[in-house]
Amino acid sequence: MKYYMNKLCVILLTLLILVGFSSCETDDYISRTNLNCEFQSYTSKTGFFSSNGGGSYTFNDLPGLGNGSIIGMEYQGTELVITGDLRYGDVIRDLYIDVEGMTPFLFSPKIDVLKDYEVMVFDTAKDPEFYDFMNSVMRRFYNQGGINVIVDGYLTNRAGIPINGTKIEIYLKSYLDVRLRE
Repeated sequence: MKYYMNKLCVILLTLLILVGFSSCETDDYISRTNLNCEFQSYTSKTGFFSSNGGGSYTFNDLPGLGNGSIIGMEYQGTELVITGDLRYGDVIRDLYIDVEGMTPFLFSPKIDVLKDYEVMVFDTAKDPEFYDFMNSVMRRFYNQGGINVIVDGYLTNRAGIPINGTKIEIYLKSYLDVRLRE
């Protein structure tokens, strides 16, 4: 009996030591943050607008992460907001999101503006193709430590006649859960 008690004590002591040291191995935590890509452009004589070479974004552009090392990232979704000096009857055509090293994504061949100065919000929760594309973008962002994003398209009236000199604002906001290690 004494032999089994000694063996039980040794096993319990070993388990206690393992549990104690395993909790000290890492100080990982998750921080919710977002990557905000903001573009402003004016349409040309052909109605074309572009984010002018795009925007380069790195981990430094993620707010509120502190000094930890990024060891993982989980994509939660994206909102695309389009606004500017848009007027009722305008049409945004062939809106592309292009990320360097990836196939450009045709977000929409045609978006009708339904009121003056409209703020149009599109969410990946309602568009599986958009979600899949942005999920791939955020994986690339994590794997490479940065991305270059270009958003472009055309602004016309309903008859397809180009509208020039109009300010277009585009906001692409991706929500992320970032795993950090101190």
